[in-house]
Amino acid sequence: MKPILEAKDVTRYFGGVAAVNNVSFQVREGEILGLIGPNGAGKSTTFNLISGFYQLSSGAVYFDGENITNKPPEYLNKKSLVRTFQHNVLFNEMTVYENVFMGTVLNKMKQKEKEELVLELLTFLNLLHVKDEVTKNLPHGLQRMLGIGVALATQPKLLLLDEPLTGMNMVEINEAVSILNKLRTEKNITIVIVEHNMKAVMELCDRIVVLSYGKKLAEGTPEEVRNNEEVIRAYLGGS
Repeated sequence: MKPILEAKDVTRYFGGVAAVNNVSFQVREGEILGLIGPNGAGKSTTFNLISGFYQLSSGAVYFDGENITNKPPEYLNKKSLVRTFQHNVLFNEMTVYENVFMGTVLNKMKQKEKEELVLELLTFLNLLHVKDEVTKNLPHGLQRMLGIGVALATQPKLLLLDEPLTGMNMVEINEAVSILNKLRTEKNITIVIVEHNMKAVMELCDRIVVLSYGKKLAEGTPEEVRNNEEVIRAYLGGS
């Protein structure tokens, strides 16, 4: 599989502190890559650098063969690189349907095609039964899935998911893991996921990159990472 995304020596300083320090990794087309590490490891900052919300101090980012270093988020969205956030970023007074429809704004599609896409996504995410519900009235787990739906409405090639399972119960997590797997297999979307639920990460991901104090600590398959002594000491803990 060819790389769809490549981070090369990505670095970001805040004052004199390196929040991300010479981090390099590739994301292969069609895979799910996990980005894990303790709080403050630099995971969300790395997402912000890749997706244009922060400027790099040094290094470079390539997407689909193009140097996208320090390109703004709206440019990257048009190029089909899209991200979600740790906290829900939704139109709380709008309905579920209207939220997902907002994600189609930049699409060069006819109105009817957009409407069909929204209904297709709501069905795929098991949200069709609440399509007319005002978003603020949804339980937390459904709001998290709705955030993914808005991102999917932009029709991304690469989706960066920042802690999508946070606050979900076990039933919701299992359903979300199944849906994320189907995003890759049925919709051919490459995914990079930041997540603290290690059971879900190990089940979902083809490969995992581990960050610690802004640096890359390890990279490998879930099995390799699970058995890496440095990772165990820095993050996983115990047996």
